[in-house]
Formats: sequence, C-alpha cells, structure tokens
Amino acid sequence: MKTLENCQNLLPRSADGAGSPLRDVHDWVSQFEQFWDEKLDALGEYLDKNKKSKTKKA
Repeated sequence: MKTLENCQNLLPRSADGAGSPLRDVHDWVSQFEQFWDEKLDALGEYLDKNKKSKTKKA
C-alpha cells in the first residue's frame, strides 16, 4: 500500500479524471473488449464441441 500511495503523484489528472494517461489507456483497451470477448467465447464453444465429439468417438 505504501508503494501505491507514493505513486499517487506520478500520473497527472484533472479533477474529473479526464486527460489521465491511465484513462486514455482504459478507453483505448475498452475498444477491443467486445471484439476479444466474442472471439474467446467462440473459441470456448469450439473447444467444448470438439471435446464432446472426441468423447463420443472413444
């Protein structure tokens, strides 16, 4: 906790949080969240389907 408290002044921010480097990164990463959620869900479904079909063949 001490380390986090000491780092508080490293990133400038306005009162509303706008313009913060971390906010900018968050906004940029959020653009890809839906894309990756869909891709990883599809991968999970594919793997589940293949696992079930392999157990039926055995």
